[in-house]
Amino acid sequence: MKKSYPRIDKNQMSKITVKYFINFNLKESSDNGDNADGISNNNISGPLHPLYIKITFKRATTQLKSLINADFTSVEHAAYHCEGLMEMEAAMISDVISREYQRLGEKFSLKGIAEKCKPYSQGLAEYFLTNFLITDYNKAIGQSKSKYIPLLCWKANDAEPSIYFDAAVKLLGEIPELVILKERFDLYELFETVMRENHLTNKQVVEWAYGDAKDVFSQKALSSKIKINHVAKIIAAIDEQVKRIV
Repeated sequence: MKKSYPRIDKNQMSKITVKYFINFNLKESSDNGDNADGISNNNISGPLHPLYIKITFKRATTQLKSLINADFTSVEHAAYHCEGLMEMEAAMISDVISREYQRLGEKFSLKGIAEKCKPYSQGLAEYFLTNFLITDYNKAIGQSKSKYIPLLCWKANDAEPSIYFDAAVKLLGEIPELVILKERFDLYELFETVMRENHLTNKQVVEWAYGDAKDVFSQKALSSKIKINHVAKIIAAIDEQVKRIV
C-alpha cells in the first residue's frame, strides 16, 4: 500500500511518500488468536510480523512502526482488516511532516518523527483524561501547599475522576484552583459515559483527528440525550487537546 499526498505549498514542499511494509526482520509473532486490536488471526497461514512504514521526503528516508498494534502476514492482509486506519495514519504522518517542515524549514529532519506521531496512537479517552484533567488537577493540588498532596496527587487512572475531585474538596475545601476545574470533570464524565455506553472506548486519537470518530461520538452523544451545548463543549475540548500535539 503506497500513498503520496499533495504538497501544502507547491513552491516549497517536496512530495511525501508513505509506504507500508511487513518487517520480516523482526521476530515472528506467536499470536494465533485475536491480537491487541481485536483482529482475528485464526485460520491464517504464514508467519505474522509487525506492520512498519517507510517514509520518503526530500531524498531522505526513515522507518517507523505502525501505530496499528497487530501482526500480519502481508500488507494485503493488513489492508484487509485495517485499510481505513492505515489511510488515517498515512495522512497524519504527512501532516506532521508538513507542519514540522514549515516550522523548521531546511533544518527539518525525519529523525525523531516517530516521537512526533506517537501521541496519535494513544487511546482517545486516556489522552483526553490526561491532558484535559489530570495535568491541571495535579497542578492545582500542588499549588495548595497542603500536607495532603501525596494522598491527592493523581498518578494513574485507577479510580473515577469524580472520586479525586470529591476527595480534594473534602481535604482542601473549595479552593479556587479546584472550583474552576469542576466543569471539566463534569464534561469528562459525560464523555466517558457516551464512550462506554456506545462501546467506543478503543478509539485512538488518530481516529478522532483523521477519521470519523468525532462525528460518531457526536451522533451517539445526541442519541444518548446529551444536551447539544454539552456535546459541542466536549468536542471543542478534545479538539483543543489534539491540536496541541504538534
